[in-house]
Amino acid sequence: MHKGPIRRAQLIAPFGVGAMVVVRDGTSLITAGLDHWYEREDGNRTDDKSEFRVDEWRLAQSLEMDHFRLPPDFRKSNKGDGVLNAYLTVPFLRFPQWHFWIACKSFH
Repeated sequence: MHKGPIRRAQLIAPFGVGAMVVVRDGTSLITAGLDHWYEREDGNRTDDKSEFRVDEWRLAQSLEMDHFRLPPDFRKSNKGDGVLNAYLTVPFLRFPQWHFWIACKSFH
């Protein structure tokens, strides 16, 4: 997966789930689904999702939800810090997977 800085506010709007993003090197990416947002790069799930919980009762009532969650923020952990939810990233998938290069007439 590609890496590029996306601000937390941008993950709510306009680059939420399924949105296409073009990073600095020109690669186009699609934001992965919410079921992968709280996983570390090694595939392990987060320690505590309650930190990201947001209770907005009026909006939750009108949308028939019980709570909302903020997108994860990336933070590093030094040895012995015990920082919860360290190294969480929001995954992006390259789209499209293949490109046709006219010059060499091949797929890459």
